[in-house]
Amino acid sequence: CPACSSIDGASNERRARLRELVQETSTSGPDGVRGTKAASEMMSLLGQEGLNTQGYRVQACYHAFQCLLRAGSVEEARSWGEEAASHCILCRGVGHGETLMM
Repeated sequence: CPACSSIDGASNERRARLRELVQETSTSGPDGVRGTKAASEMMSLLGQEGLNTQGYRVQACYHAFQCLLRAGSVEEARSWGEEAASHCILCRGVGHGETLMM
């Protein structure tokens, strides 16, 4: 695709950072602030790169959801959880087990 075959240095840097964030959000930590910052940055980079990968969006939002629950920020966690569920529906479908879990 044009995005992947580009030699744009800024794009390469964004994608490298996105790769780091994918790794970071693969494991949930207890820090709600750090978790939401990572998720927000990941969502922003996905948008900047024109990547409509719902699976990574689910991962980012669900990571923030878990971090915020651990931090006791229930209302903010609910918002991220709802966004994760919306992306999960688009990615996996309404009846998928992961979607139903959310």
